[in-house]
Amino acid sequence: MTMPDALPSEALGWLARQRMRALARQLRVRPDDAQLHLERLQAAMDLPGSDPLQGCLADLFHAVTASRGQDLRQLASELAQARLPRHVSSVFQQLRQSGQMIGPISLVANRWSVMVQPSAAAPARSRRASGDDSRRLAEQVVRAMTGGDAADASAAVELLEYEFLAHCSACQDKLAFMLARRELLRQGLELTPAWLDVAAKLEGDAAGAASAS
Repeated sequence: MTMPDALPSEALGWLARQRMRALARQLRVRPDDAQLHLERLQAAMDLPGSDPLQGCLADLFHAVTASRGQDLRQLASELAQARLPRHVSSVFQQLRQSGQMIGPISLVANRWSVMVQPSAAAPARSRRASGDDSRRLAEQVVRAMTGGDAADASAAVELLEYEFLAHCSACQDKLAFMLARRELLRQGLELTPAWLDVAAKLEGDAAGAASAS
């Protein structure tokens, strides 16, 4: 009796995608199930490229808390470091170190994510924050960047700043951006060029909307 040949890579990829879809359906019912996230990470590793893994990692760091899944978050950050571009893997490293979680809209999410929506893909109406949300986000990033929260590590502060600017850019949250920027400058902080980029984008979006009306 002859042994069957190994499955070709195309068949393995098809099986991995089918497994990913099945696990995604289960995660919508049990979003914080660490075992399901682990199995989905394993399926993502069987697919080419880094996008499937990145999308699964965004879901994991959105749904699994550090207190419930510390070992899983550690493994996930190691997979990210080995497979993802450095500027993306550093976000997951910071999340692991700080114990923070990804919000429902994030720049690190992509089409493979099922619980977190990519910032660029979110409709403007669903992304727009309320005035109270804008003020809360501004206060949070100012407190972290000025040392008002002594528990925040530098990596966590960088992550919070990254996510705040991503939120302002994607959600066109001019109020949160203006409040945070004004207070940080008042306290003498030197802002990174990323703040200038977001300011230019918000001004460009406003000018485009005005010309279209």
